[in-house]
Amino acid sequence: MKTDYCKYVNVFQGTGEIDLPEPRGVAARWKLIKGLCGSNTPAAALPFGRINAGCYSGGYSAGYGHLMYNTHGPIKKLYDKDKFKGISHLQNDGTGDIDTFYNYAVISPYAGDLSESAEARDFTDESAQPGYYACRDASTGALCEVTVTRRAALHRITFPKDTGCISIDFSNDGLYEDGGHLHSPAGSARLALIGDDECAVCARLHGIDIYFCVSVKGARGSMRLWRDHAEIDERELTLDAGHTFGVTFSCARIAEITLALSPKSEYVALRDARGNAFSFDKARRAAYDEWNQTLSRLACEFDDPRDYEIFYSNLYHSLLKPCDFSGESFLYEGEDFVSELATIWDQYKTQLPLVYMLYPEMPHRIVNTFLNICEATHKMPHTLMLYGEYAGVSTGQARMLAEFSIADAYLRGVDFDVERALRLMEADTFEYNHFDELAAQPENVRSKAFIIDITDACAACALVARSRGDTRLAERFEKVASLWSGVFDRETGLLQDGERFYEGSKWNYSFRLMHDMEGRAALAGGKKALRILRTFSSASHRLKAAATSRASTTRQIWKLRTYTTLRTDTTA
Repeated sequence: MKTDYCKYVNVFQGTGEIDLPEPRGVAARWKLIKGLCGSNTPAAALPFGRINAGCYSGGYSAGYGHLMYNTHGPIKKLYDKDKFKGISHLQNDGTGDIDTFYNYAVISPYAGDLSESAEARDFTDESAQPGYYACRDASTGALCEVTVTRRAALHRITFPKDTGCISIDFSNDGLYEDGGHLHSPAGSARLALIGDDECAVCARLHGIDIYFCVSVKGARGSMRLWRDHAEIDERELTLDAGHTFGVTFSCARIAEITLALSPKSEYVALRDARGNAFSFDKARRAAYDEWNQTLSRLACEFDDPRDYEIFYSNLYHSLLKPCDFSGESFLYEGEDFVSELATIWDQYKTQLPLVYMLYPEMPHRIVNTFLNICEATHKMPHTLMLYGEYAGVSTGQARMLAEFSIADAYLRGVDFDVERALRLMEADTFEYNHFDELAAQPENVRSKAFIIDITDACAACALVARSRGDTRLAERFEKVASLWSGVFDRETGLLQDGERFYEGSKWNYSFRLMHDMEGRAALAGGKKALRILRTFSSASHRLKAAATSRASTTRQIWKLRTYTTLRTDTTA
């Protein structure tokens, strides 16, 4: 009998406020720089799927729930409890404050005036499982269900009486309106009704054109377009930036809606909406089965039954992105394209290695996306979302993380054009971003962490080059990799003071694993390294709270590596 792994998954895990005890002692002095709520969504989704859909309230950070933006302490509440404005599409999962929050095409049942469809209201009967989400709108009594296929979101809205009204807001972009970065006004748009039960939309959202197509079963009469929550008689509508817009229709007791979207073309969206061959229930079963197959790649046994839920819920949320939009890049014409690399800082040491090892259908698409983007924009990505300002975005998090990930994929046997990758890694390092000039004088660089990033990444690139017999390139990378020691204080054994220790301090950055651990241990003073390691462990008042997420693991592995190095030196 096959194991039902989906039964262990709680898709709501990580969607609410963190329940922590009152900090005392050293912990009371930590500086809280991260949000105190989860950043997951319970939306219906597929593994690495291009579209998800779930309850939308405008809450931080996925668009679900009742919390406001938070990073440094107590959380303010947007509402007194979770609310419902409709079912939105493309909800971020596991990302937090990323500046691009999506929540596009909000489908909302309503009664009375059209403007009421945008109001937050109560909901009941919430339930969800991998690939499916449902809740009941308290104002209309309508049960809103959604599931997903590889190409579209399928909605089934069931009213308690014989008829109802539905609105789809194509202008929504983000969370609640805060006057800042959480919610963005829509750009220009074109809407067109096709017959009585289809609508095609092109909306400029976050700097790129997103194409939507909606097909409805159960509509009564013709759809009607609306602008600024007022219905209009025209069947086509062209708008400048700054308006709200959408479509509304009356329907029978049960309305089935297929919604597809594409960052590439209207043709793709129309094809996907019209090409759906699944009934709602068949699609729901197929999504559940696909999740079971995906989760089964890791078959685990636990003594405590609660651990099954913790493990498989976390594995589930780890496999929602990157999102496979192959063939639909808005940056280049190549086939492989994944979005929601948000951010690689959070993924390159954790989630991406998991994907490279266990899910062979995805790694080459991820690596080829890195390479395609580098060719198109003259830099490797650090973050990639459906965001038109991509080419002009720089990051203060870290450097050369794509190179790390490409080298990791190579060592794990991922199939891609390695010579092409080496050529582009060399260009990204020495031509496009001028890292050679940056690394040549590390003592003059304010961010010492960036130098560690660069030198470690160059060591990884050198390893790949040398394994391919490219001695010239390996030596070029190794020359930069050798500069790592210039940012350490030889008296203290720690990193020199500097700026931009992202989500940490010089203390936890001083103990990150590096490519030359023997040299690092020697620079720290041999056995003295273990002494400053104990200082790192005990002087917690020097650490920001964010440092603790890596401190324990780093401390144990660094101690092991350092101890091994010292034993090697002794026996030699």
